[in-house]
This record gives sequence, structure tokens and C-alpha cells, in this order.
Amino acid sequence: MLRLLIIILLLVLLFALIKRLLPGKPPGPDESRIAKMVRCDYCQLYIPHTSAIKHADRYYCCDEHKLMGSE
Repeated sequence: MLRLLIIILLLVLLFALIKRLLPGKPPGPDESRIAKMVRCDYCQLYIPHTSAIKHADRYYCCDEHKLMGSE
């Protein structure tokens, strides 16, 4: 009976050691680096939110499209 307990204990320790040494699941995408995309209201091109020009609750990819879209 004591031998069985020692074998089980050794197996549990071996399993824990192997689990610690093996690499875990790969990290997912970094949410802070993923840019929110918006669509130009004039040409329908998707551009990063940080590069877009906002006018009257609409987004544009350049000043020319902003002027053409507000006419």
C-alpha cells in the first residue's frame, strides 16, 4: 500500500514538472495595438480611426473627400 502511494506521488510530481517545463498556449493579439477601422463616407475606403478626418459624425480619408462629401 505504501509503495502505491509513493508511485502515485512520484507520478503527480513528474506530471507537474513536465507541465511547468512545456510552453503554455501562445499569447493572443495585443488589443492595444489593434486599430479601430472606419469607412470614408465618400469613397468607402477603410482607414484607421486615428488617421480619419471626422466631420459632422462622418469619417473621411482626406480633406478633398470631406469637401466633396459635405456638398
